[in-house]
Amino acid sequence: MAVDIKTAGLEFVKTVLVLYRSGKYYREKELLAKKFLEYSLDAGNMIAEVAKCPPTARINPARVAVRQLDRAMFVLNVMGAEGIYSKRRMQHVTSLADSIRELLTPTEKEIQEARQYTPPQAQPKLQTGTERKPRLSLPQSNDDGGFNDVYEGKLKF
Repeated sequence: MAVDIKTAGLEFVKTVLVLYRSGKYYREKELLAKKFLEYSLDAGNMIAEVAKCPPTARINPARVAVRQLDRAMFVLNVMGAEGIYSKRRMQHVTSLADSIRELLTPTEKEIQEARQYTPPQAQPKLQTGTERKPRLSLPQSNDDGGFNDVYEGKLKF
């Protein structure tokens, strides 16, 4: 089965769900199954994010996606060792995960291209004059009406 980077995350999650539905879970096995499903969904999401990245900026998101894929596969191997899934049922998921891992692992050429790539620089801000503008203030005037004088009368309540 040929794996395309654009659909790899979705295909991985689909195969995991098929495997998840085939299991019979009880108590502690259900905890492992939920962790496996959680890690698999995260890995599928990360793989889909890698597909959206430009080719020169894929290396770091691909590493994160491979790490998440490895977590999911570790939990799957534990579940296989516990007898939750048979080797025959796990084979489709593991082969798909291996092909996705090969697809996401950067080649030496891609690493060199990413090192040579420089992201676009932000436009420098225009330098404005360093002199400060005068602050606006109200004109000074005499208070002939006594508005600012202290009130010395009695308050009526």
